[in-house]
Amino acid sequence: MKAITKIDEKVKMIELGPGARTVNAESAAAAGATALRNIKGVVKLVEGKEIWVSLGANNGFAKGDKVKIYKPIEKKNKKGEVIATTYEMVGEITLTKVQKDKSMGEYAGSTQISEDWAVTDAAVDIEKLD
Repeated sequence: MKAITKIDEKVKMIELGPGARTVNAESAAAAGATALRNIKGVVKLVEGKEIWVSLGANNGFAKGDKVKIYKPIEKKNKKGEVIATTYEMVGEITLTKVQKDKSMGEYAGSTQISEDWAVTDAAVDIEKLD
């Protein structure tokens, strides 16, 4: 009995990290959340300094997340056909209200923001999105 008690005491002192299944599940969850946020949204409403965007909790966003705002610039040929659209980053907002399919943040910059401009997660390169 003494030997079992000693073994039991030593086992209780061992600090084990998370197992492989836990690590893999956490990694998969993080990758899934990152994939959700790899999306281009749009400015839906501008009311003074309040900017509503089409990215919300369904896309993995939460209060406090940062979102970049981009002005789309159309590249046209001589016929007037839009050949490509590039984006000029004009500002960033921190989300203060997040709903399922939209969010609101306050804009402190000087550029006049317009509806239908593009938005992305601040950590995402908009040029790599569809």
